[in-house]
Amino acid sequence: MILLIASLLLTAEPDFDDRVERDAPTRISVGLSDFGQMPEARSATRLLVGGRALLLVDNPNLFGTISVDVNLRATFAITDRVWVSAGLAAFEMRNVINASIAPTQLGLGALTTAVHLDAVKSSRLSISPYVKLLWPTASNYNFARPFGFEVGVSSAYELHRMLSILGGLMLPTLVTGLGDRTNTTLTPALAVELALHPWRWFDLLAGVEMRLGLDPKSAFEYVAPKFALRFYPVSGFLVELKGMLPLGGIERTDYVFGGAIGWVFDKPKPAPPRVVVLPMSMPTSEPASQPASIATPD
Repeated sequence: MILLIASLLLTAEPDFDDRVERDAPTRISVGLSDFGQMPEARSATRLLVGGRALLLVDNPNLFGTISVDVNLRATFAITDRVWVSAGLAAFEMRNVINASIAPTQLGLGALTTAVHLDAVKSSRLSISPYVKLLWPTASNYNFARPFGFEVGVSSAYELHRMLSILGGLMLPTLVTGLGDRTNTTLTPALAVELALHPWRWFDLLAGVEMRLGLDPKSAFEYVAPKFALRFYPVSGFLVELKGMLPLGGIERTDYVFGGAIGWVFDKPKPAPPRVVVLPMSMPTSEPASQPASIATPD
């Protein structure tokens, strides 16, 4: 595998400026909607419709959960450096199974809105801090409503015309209100991903995410390998498959899988024309002498 990637990096010369989407991470998490999820590092106007499934299996205690949601995500570039994003879990289904009962809940999920700033935006480096709000729209909570506030930064650096490194620091704070009482949870997360893009129509992403928390049992939530396959078959149309596997810590979710289709409306800038410099030819003979002047009588 390493030899295959090395050979691609050494031999292929993709038209990097013709890529439909740049600096986009795996776009998957275990939180509500896209709360706590690393966002893109560069502005674009896009619309995605996807699904996500979370599975928890606890055989010794005869317990398990299956959660399925349909997600909408949109980003819109207001200016060259300022852009906004929104995420909505438009439909949520949660099935809880234990030794005696198996209840199922259906409802509307959480809504998030965010403002991003392209603080650094060059051909090789992108750094985008952001502020995100989680609105209390989720209806699958009995007598409680979650809302939250998140600050963070996402970044991307082009190591090679075919290889980029993506990173994000997320600081989501979730507040769940129940009557006169509230429960506040801060779960800082750090994600690092590598994005291989050997062709304009294909991206392969792999990385890891680590999340901490304030739970009295343990401050370590999980460490999760992440992956994504992304295809751009026609113009701005995209199809992506993705997943993550939370390991260790107190997070009980075992598997997270998802997929999405969407459209990127920003047209990629055409690649600059290549300038070919030809060597100057050397003269093969002496230049012809100037014709002698002929004197004319007055």
